[in-house]
Amino acid sequence: MRTRAIAVGSLLSLAAWLGFCAIEVAAGPPSRGGVQRLKQSTVDTVDWVGAACPVTGTLAIPAYHLRFHDGWVAFSSHGAREEFRKHRSDYLAQAHAQLVLTGQYRQSRCPQSNRRVHPAIFLALGGLDVFFSDDASRTRFLALDEDDRTRHVLGAEQFSRFFTPVAVADQLSRKRLVKHDEDSSQDDPRTEADVARINQILFPAMQAQDRNWKRLMELPAVVGHTSTLDANGKPIIQLMLKESRPQQDYPRIIDGIPVVSEVVGEMFAMQENGGESDGNDLGVDWHGAMDGNPRWFSRPVPIGVSTGVSFPGGACNGGTIACRLKGKLPDGTPALFLLSCNHVLAGVNLAPLQSPVLQPGKVDNGCIEDLTSSLGTLTAFKQLQFGGLVNRCDAAIVQTDETLVSNATPPDGYGVPSCVVLNPTVGMQVQKVGRTSKRTFGRITGVNTTVVIMHAGGSVLFTGQITVANRAPSSVFTQPGDSGSLLVSDPGRNPVGLLMAGNSTGTLGICNRFSDVQDALNLYQLTVDGE
Repeated sequence: MRTRAIAVGSLLSLAAWLGFCAIEVAAGPPSRGGVQRLKQSTVDTVDWVGAACPVTGTLAIPAYHLRFHDGWVAFSSHGAREEFRKHRSDYLAQAHAQLVLTGQYRQSRCPQSNRRVHPAIFLALGGLDVFFSDDASRTRFLALDEDDRTRHVLGAEQFSRFFTPVAVADQLSRKRLVKHDEDSSQDDPRTEADVARINQILFPAMQAQDRNWKRLMELPAVVGHTSTLDANGKPIIQLMLKESRPQQDYPRIIDGIPVVSEVVGEMFAMQENGGESDGNDLGVDWHGAMDGNPRWFSRPVPIGVSTGVSFPGGACNGGTIACRLKGKLPDGTPALFLLSCNHVLAGVNLAPLQSPVLQPGKVDNGCIEDLTSSLGTLTAFKQLQFGGLVNRCDAAIVQTDETLVSNATPPDGYGVPSCVVLNPTVGMQVQKVGRTSKRTFGRITGVNTTVVIMHAGGSVLFTGQITVANRAPSSVFTQPGDSGSLLVSDPGRNPVGLLMAGNSTGTLGICNRFSDVQDALNLYQLTVDGE
């Protein structure tokens, strides 16, 4: 995640001549407006991680706080706080920056045009991202010298014009969403603004991909290609190879975008098939005996566990329950559904509607159909197209109810997912709970992925996918039987994607964008039944 400790050197150097006027918050009853609205807030409401003291520039300690504007400012010591009290005008720029970096204020207006800001048009000022309404405004801002830039954003009059207080509920939500993750020191986008910024950087690579996708797929040994960032944060196109080939087989640049390659192997649908399991797959060969079967769960069953469709002539395989959904039937009647992949719940287009969907799947019950383990019947699915036709998602839903399916993972999972869907981008930390590999952790390594997925009935071409690699402590991200797992942000548990495929080593997964799943089944007005 981007560090939020502002670089204060340049701000300190110009505080004396900026002529900022302090805005005191008088003791006693608050006035109408912002102070009254934020009366319920406390210092504990604020996310202080990484905040810098406006006076010293060192780490701020919340215990040394002061009410300021419609929020709070924290200092490194009692002495720093007293210095601020005495010479407030010298440190206003830094204090304003802290209000923004701790989520108490947000920018709403462009400092050049005074119009609403665009979340993908920004530049860094010290440790602060400043947003603009359009590229022309950003260009005019860049023409200013550094001192003028600071004054145009963090001056007393300018700050009150371009920034607005954040509601207490939003501050608490932000604090939960961006809490420090000791697992990684890498950049980790966790909010829509973060995602928009990175995807704007990736946009030229995605455009080049879209213009040349067929040409790229025709290159030798290529199973897919994706947009990602290099070690310097520059956009590149990465070719996904099934085997090693000489570098001269591939272009170095396409439409001005560098092209690199990596051997990842072929990509396979991640269902578990009867008779193909390894010796550690405890679910197979229970032959109808649910007592003691580790893949059977009492009702309501959690999400992230074994499921599968049963129909005459259907294969003996299984996958994972992604989540419980709220929605409506075509006649407008409210309903609950469970979500997984087409190849888990619809047998790759072959299962008739109203086919029973079981828990555990038949692969975990000796390939025996036990209708007493039904969670509902197949309601709808997105048809998978073969023969080189383009697909966006591999999804199906089953009407169920809350007595049969819960909305939380098993206790060793992440719990209840958020109901707020988050768009994916490169660098985002994610997690999933699946039938086979249980809870694993990953990082999004590519977006706008075009890839060929191998099924028993042939290959299926997908575009607009997400690639996810495992990250510590997980040695793999996915294994056969994990198809249908819900991909969520970590932390935050925001739905991001639907896992459908992976390579043979399990170190790379392919996921549909969750928004594409919703769009494909929009007749049912689906939302995640979560927090």
